Amino acid sequence: MQSGIHARVAWALYMSRLHPFFDGNKRTSFIIAATILRLNGFFLNKSDEDEIFYVLNKISDAEIDCDLHQIEQWLKKKSHKWWKTTQKTIYDYL
Repeated sequence: MQSGIHARVAWALYMSRLHPFFDGNKRTSFIIAATILRLNGFFLNKSDEDEIFYVLNKISDAEIDCDLHQIEQWLKKKSHKWWKTTQKTIYDYL
């Protein structure tokens, strides 16, 4: 299932390459991607902020080759599981 999540997030980031809006394409695609990640128990680390900014600029630049598989692989490497999603509740022990 994780590859499905990362594939959906890759599509959300790839949306900035299509420039569907007059302004805010990278911001919009990143918010959608971050929301999909969070709803599925993942996040991108704040310490990777510079790399995320670089990758978003690279994805949105139509003159640079970029495919969904590369974005998905990068996301698998950079996204982390929320610890709360794996934390057991008291009911898991009953």
